[in-house]
Amino acid sequence: MTESTTTLAELDYGKLKEGASLGSVERERRFTEVYREHELEHPWRRETACLRVQAELTLMPIEPGDLFAGRLLRMAVGIDPERGDLTEAAYFCRTGLFEDAVGDPALPASQREEAGALLAFWRERVTHRRCRDAFSPPLREGLPSDDYYASHEIAYPMYGLGGPSLDYDRLVRRGLPGLRADVQARRRAASSDAEVEFCDALLAGLDVVRAAVLRYASQARARVAVGGPFAADLERIATRLERIADDTPAHFHEAIQLVWLYALVALPKNYGRLDVALGDLLVRDLEAGVLDEEAAIALVVGLWRLVQARGDNFNNRIVIGGCGRRNEANADRFAAIALEAQARAGDTIPQLSLRWHEGMPASLWRRALEVIAAGSSFPILYNDDVNVPALARAFGVAPEAAAGYVPYGCGECVLEGRSVGSPDAALNVLKALDVTLRDGEDGFAHTRRGLALGRLRDFARFEDLQAAFARQLEHQVALLAQAQATIYRETARVACFPLLSLLYDDCLERARPLLAGGVCYLGGTLESFGNNSAADSLLAIRHAVYERRWLGADELIGALDADFSGQEPLRRRLAGLPKFGNDHDEADAMAAWVSEVVCRAAQRQAPAVGLDSFLVVLVNNGDSVLFGKRTGASADGRRAGAPVSNGNQPSAGSDRGGLTALLNSMTRLDPSLHAGATHNVKLSRGLFGAGGGAAGPLLHGYFVRGGTQLMVTVSDRGELERALAEPEKYRHLIVRVGGYSERFVDLPHEVQLELLRRTLH
Repeated sequence: MTESTTTLAELDYGKLKEGASLGSVERERRFTEVYREHELEHPWRRETACLRVQAELTLMPIEPGDLFAGRLLRMAVGIDPERGDLTEAAYFCRTGLFEDAVGDPALPASQREEAGALLAFWRERVTHRRCRDAFSPPLREGLPSDDYYASHEIAYPMYGLGGPSLDYDRLVRRGLPGLRADVQARRRAASSDAEVEFCDALLAGLDVVRAAVLRYASQARARVAVGGPFAADLERIATRLERIADDTPAHFHEAIQLVWLYALVALPKNYGRLDVALGDLLVRDLEAGVLDEEAAIALVVGLWRLVQARGDNFNNRIVIGGCGRRNEANADRFAAIALEAQARAGDTIPQLSLRWHEGMPASLWRRALEVIAAGSSFPILYNDDVNVPALARAFGVAPEAAAGYVPYGCGECVLEGRSVGSPDAALNVLKALDVTLRDGEDGFAHTRRGLALGRLRDFARFEDLQAAFARQLEHQVALLAQAQATIYRETARVACFPLLSLLYDDCLERARPLLAGGVCYLGGTLESFGNNSAADSLLAIRHAVYERRWLGADELIGALDADFSGQEPLRRRLAGLPKFGNDHDEADAMAAWVSEVVCRAAQRQAPAVGLDSFLVVLVNNGDSVLFGKRTGASADGRRAGAPVSNGNQPSAGSDRGGLTALLNSMTRLDPSLHAGATHNVKLSRGLFGAGGGAAGPLLHGYFVRGGTQLMVTVSDRGELERALAEPEKYRHLIVRVGGYSERFVDLPHEVQLELLRRTLH
């Protein structure tokens, strides 16, 4: 690194986590100066100039004990293909940090003034603002809120590009010089200025990666000259870096280093099928005696620790196993190493995910269960025997293409290197039911939120209520699909994401950017929350109001309005009606109906808005708690403000029929209708033993019966309660929240309570 960059790297930014102080704005000032300098140029030239300075400012020095170069510090402004500030992709500004700095009397007046000037500049230029401004009047009216975390709408756009999943296998096999040759060849065949401009952007992006590699090599060499206890590690790092700058990786260490640095410059937050990308060089080094197994595990542990230092529990997926790997035997060797690394260095990330099918070595399944039993909550388990054919139907692709799926983020699935499936939309399904019962009014905030289709008493038959609910959902989903297409279109106007486009089919062949006609399959996804809470509520209404008639329509609405105050016997009676998660045919059928209505509504939108697919994902990232806090009491006996159901799980504590009944219910949804669903279970440690114990055949049987996925938290009875009372003693306790894991003691109190309410089997 240059001297000036090293000085900047030593500034204390407090890791720029939410709520942290902004402090100095030196990096933000320098990034803004480059943006201003290139603002009127072609957007791709401006983008690559910004990418170059951002890499110089954010790639942090190698730290003692690192086995690879590459640590990342986030800025408060920048360019990021994923959400830079939770709801922004491309050019982002973390406005809250600037606003805090402007109002902080402890900061010098000059710093407050500069923070204010930067905030004013970026408020007009963030891509989020451009996307919102491009919404049609009906779209702005239908999606009025611009604050995902504070408003009470049914549907929310999120303005991001979640989960880009690159072809790292191609990166390792071609290396930086091979990729450069590919781009140069395509440039020579260009038939328009636009194609030349795009190829030049790709070449400029590769220049940024190569420059980062060489800066780190120079830094490592300089530290070797000083000597010290880590000189040998730094010498190895420097040698590997110098090689991959101008040659294809020849060793396992080099391959990991190239993938890691490319990811830090390009900024995707998930790493896909690293067993495919890294397996060949791992086996070559093992067979040649360059590495033994312990040394290989140590390298993977070193990668795990850098992933942990990067942060972001909602992402950082690494996928092993599954169908469709070109080098299955070698990839399985890496999978075994990865499981050992997880056992030794397991934390809340990386989110190690095992794709399983019946043809894989049984030893991998047994070891995976042992690692889970030790308290890791990883690997997350996926069933390829069900998922591959289901996703082929969902995406409308051949099974061979579907075999390339990878889960990312909180559990969404995408085709690695072939499709975009950004979850840029969220839907509160239980609130959609609530407004359907009240002629479009929200029973929580008492304002109009949806279509006015009548009140519960106006629906003479239960089927009439179902039809109105389906119409309400269709309306909300159509708005979100239009928003998704608009966000893609406007983001493509300002960013070509050269380092992503280069490792996606068919961007180079078409000489077009990722979101502007380049990617093979351009899709979107909709995160839905509270599906099963809505299903349980519908079934309760059918039983109580329409079939058995022991409760009048207005009487029910009055009880919900009062949050069951003074009506506890009624609430308990409603709560005691059949619920999803107990292998109850009627309850499970209602859950399947709700899922199908939402999923098919989404599927129908794709051709209307120009996408290859628009699919639902039943995942959770804590929003079951967030959305529940904004939703009134419901007919399933849930009180106002309580969490809604999480992914494809029952509402917390409503599964009373035992583990087998729960697993049976989880298989009832049609997996070919969506792009991923989370299934969380909380199991007692006593179920596990050597090779998985009793849990092994039970979970395997769930897969045989059609289960698609499992996220497992293992704890002793009472352990979470003890951790709540004495958090300092339970820093080690990792739990599965929804689509992500976290240390139990670090979770918000409301989320801790929701986890405590979940049934321990």
